[in-house]
Amino acid sequence: MPVRLLLTVLAATQGSPRTGTVMGTVTGAGDGVHQAVVYLVAAGPDSTQRVRDTVLVDQSDLTFRPGLIIGQPGLSVEFRNSDPSLHNVFGFIRNGPGFNLGTFPGGESRTRAFDDLGGHVILCHIHPEMLAYVLILPTPYYSSTQSDGRYRIDGVSPGRYTLRVWNARGEVVHGTVQVATGGVYRRDPEAAARRPRG
Repeated sequence: MPVRLLLTVLAATQGSPRTGTVMGTVTGAGDGVHQAVVYLVAAGPDSTQRVRDTVLVDQSDLTFRPGLIIGQPGLSVEFRNSDPSLHNVFGFIRNGPGFNLGTFPGGESRTRAFDDLGGHVILCHIHPEMLAYVLILPTPYYSSTQSDGRYRIDGVSPGRYTLRVWNARGEVVHGTVQVATGGVYRRDPEAAARRPRG
């Protein structure tokens, strides 16, 4: 698939003078630009660090809220049932292990730590319309897009990075960017449209 990447070095007007900023707009057909995630992976040896953070995903009105969680290996997600009905939480990742947290009533929670890199699909056996994603990345430098595809990653340490774009279709667009101290870089990658569910 052809990939258009535009790189423009802009005058540094914001952010820390010791770090850089990468920003731009993800383009593509359909809704593939909404809730896409742009992230930077440093060149060289793998420096992925484990985290001990816990985030909450609320199951309310038959919806996972929020529908997209982004973090690094070790991230724990608490799935809370705030509905009066029973819910189930199960998930899978391509070429990786699946899990099932079972069925539980309103007012209860189940928690799972995520270690495998990539996009984990989260579903409910009882309500098949419920869908969420937990995206585990090898970097702290990421941003989800706004509804128009815009993103901004601040506080990037100087160095060479691979720029990647993830969306619900699971496709990734690659490019590179060299970040210098105080630099602001514009990158406008084109991502594939999301494949309709079902």
